[in-house]
Amino acid sequence: MDQMIPPLRIVLNKECNGTCSFCHSEGNVSEENMSIDTIKECAKVVNLLQLPYISITGGEPTIRDDLPEIIEIIKQTSPDSKLSLTTNGYSLDKFEEELSYPLDKLNLSFSSFKYDIAKKYQNVDPQKVLHTFKNFPAKSKNLNIVITNENYLEISNFIKYCSDENISLDLMFNLKNSADEDTEIQQYIFGKLEEYKNARIVINTTPKLQIDVSDGCRINVKHPFFSAMPEYEVCNKCNLKNSCMERVCAVRVMPDETVTFCLNRNIKFDKTNLRDKIIEAYNLLSSSRSFLSFIYR
Repeated sequence: MDQMIPPLRIVLNKECNGTCSFCHSEGNVSEENMSIDTIKECAKVVNLLQLPYISITGGEPTIRDDLPEIIEIIKQTSPDSKLSLTTNGYSLDKFEEELSYPLDKLNLSFSSFKYDIAKKYQNVDPQKVLHTFKNFPAKSKNLNIVITNENYLEISNFIKYCSDENISLDLMFNLKNSADEDTEIQQYIFGKLEEYKNARIVINTTPKLQIDVSDGCRINVKHPFFSAMPEYEVCNKCNLKNSCMERVCAVRVMPDETVTFCLNRNIKFDKTNLRDKIIEAYNLLSSSRSFLSFIYR
C-alpha cells in the first residue's frame, strides 16, 4: 500500500544552474528559497500523516549552503519516512562529508556522458558529477535520464554504467507531440530494451515499465501511456488533463507554501495554512484515484 501513496516533495528553491527544456518548471532563475520554518512544518506533517516518502528537490537543491542542516531537520522530525534528494549534482561534492544522516535515496538527473551535452542541459562536468555521485553517502542511488534526440544513442552506455555500479535507472521521454522523430526515438529505445526478457508493468504512484537487468540494477521506464493509467476525479477539473504527461507523481510544496499535486498548477486548495493544505491534498488523492477507468476504457 505504501507504494500507492505519493511522496511529499519539498521544492527547496527555484534557482537552478541548468537549462533543461524538459524540466517540470519547478526551477528557474528566481532566488526564492523555502524557509527553514516551512521545511520543519512539512516534516511535521509527514510525521503526522505517517507518509512513507519525502523528497527534496528544486530548482537545484545543492545551490543551498544549508542543505546538510535541512536533511538533518527532516530526518529528526520524520525519522520513519524515507528521504530522497534529486539533484543534477552541481554542488553535490560540497556536502559529501557534512551529512549527519545518509540519504535513503539519491537521484541524479543526468543527460549524457558527453561533456557538451551535459554542459548544455545541467551545466556540469559529467565525469566529475559521476565521481561524486558514486561516493556520496546514500543507501540507494538512481540515475534519472530524460531521453532526447541528443542522447538516445547512449542508451546502451547508460544501462551498462548502471549495471556495473549496481544502481537503478529511470528513463523518461521528452515527448511533446507525435512527431516522426519522437516515434523513431521511442522505437529505438524500446528495441534496445527488448533484449531484456523480464519486462513487466508495475502499478504504483507512477505506473511504469520495469526491467531487472541484474541483482542491483533495475530499469524503470516512465512514459505518458503508463502515466495515464490512474484516473483521478480531481483531474477532471483541469482543462489541460488530456495533454498532461505525468498525472500525479507527488504532492509538491513550493517555497511560497503553495501546495499542488498538479504539474499544470491548475488544482487549488481551499485551506489557508500549510498543514491543512497538505492534508487536504492527500485526502483528495486517496478518495479520487481509480484504475478501473483504464481497465475498461
